Amino acid sequence: MQERRRVERVKTLLKARIYFNHRMASIECAIRNISSLGAKVTIDKTAAVPDEFELEIPSRNKFYQAKLRWRDAEGIGMEFVEEVAAEDPANPQFEQLRAENVRLKAAVQILTKKLEDLGQDVPKLY
Repeated sequence: MQERRRVERVKTLLKARIYFNHRMASIECAIRNISSLGAKVTIDKTAAVPDEFELEIPSRNKFYQAKLRWRDAEGIGMEFVEEVAAEDPANPQFEQLRAENVRLKAAVQILTKKLEDLGQDVPKLY
């Protein structure tokens, strides 16, 4: 079989996560080989992966916009479209999620106070 890759990939075993649906859904995976242009990852063979998604590699502090290129029984192959920051303010969802996080923390504080006023022992969540 003729090699079609433009850049040599390096064999590795890195823990990673695939995000989709505006980072509201994710799938754990393991990177088996990687280059500057793409990667092969192993995932659960029943996992549904969309055509476009984001890949996070926590140990390298990297986050990529990626496209699904192929799938087989062992995993999927992807092409990196671009590298993005994990908390990229240019990401349209970033500010929305940050604001939602602030609202939820405020709601937790209010509910915690009400429970404490009722004599309940409330564990600290953060």
